Amino acid sequence: MKELLKVIISFVFLIWFIASIGFMIYSAKSGGKGWLVPVLLGQFLFVFGALAFFITLSERRKGWWAGALGMFTGAAAAVTGAVYHIGSDSVKDTLMALIPVFLGIAMTVGGLCGMLVTMRNHTKGLARYTRRIEGRCIELKTTRGKSTTLYSPVYEITLDGKPLRLENDVYSAMDIPKVGEVRELFIDENDLTGYTEPRVDGKIRAFMLFITGAFFIGGIIVVAASIVRFR
Repeated sequence: MKELLKVIISFVFLIWFIASIGFMIYSAKSGGKGWLVPVLLGQFLFVFGALAFFITLSERRKGWWAGALGMFTGAAAAVTGAVYHIGSDSVKDTLMALIPVFLGIAMTVGGLCGMLVTMRNHTKGLARYTRRIEGRCIELKTTRGKSTTLYSPVYEITLDGKPLRLENDVYSAMDIPKVGEVRELFIDENDLTGYTEPRVDGKIRAFMLFITGAFFIGGIIVVAASIVRFR
């Protein structure tokens, strides 16, 4: 019975997904129905945000706020599209004037979340990887990015007299070691599936804080400028 229910739910979900996309394309191309595009897009964000939110809670994982943010953004987009369609001219003018405010708020919240996640990951890394050790780069794994090649170094360490291979599958193009180069690493002796490399991690963290901080500050400026103009 449970398997049949899963099949039915999956079938209904697939029909909803395809129909929503088709209707969104139709609304975008049809005159007078463009207001349905943010409504349909909003319900997409709301549904997928709700799925992520409840799955995260049911599995007792962290990161529920991402699903909640998706639900809020989706609901806001859908309500805005509907209000713009049925509202008076003054309501429409007000909504158009508030669009920069909403954009600025989204930038501010996104930038703040990015900074908090970056610092939280750094704090978790400090708490987890406490054993200092030297590692010799023995291989550079590569993958192709959008415009450049990214590298993930593989290190060889000696722990309790035994040589061990150490990698974390994190790819970047920042401060890549040469094969044979020795660098300072920090590891978790109970879980050798990863490591931190302060020399590189510090630069990546500074870059992420710069980007997310720019979004945060830019969002505040946009909101402040929009409010002053709106007045």
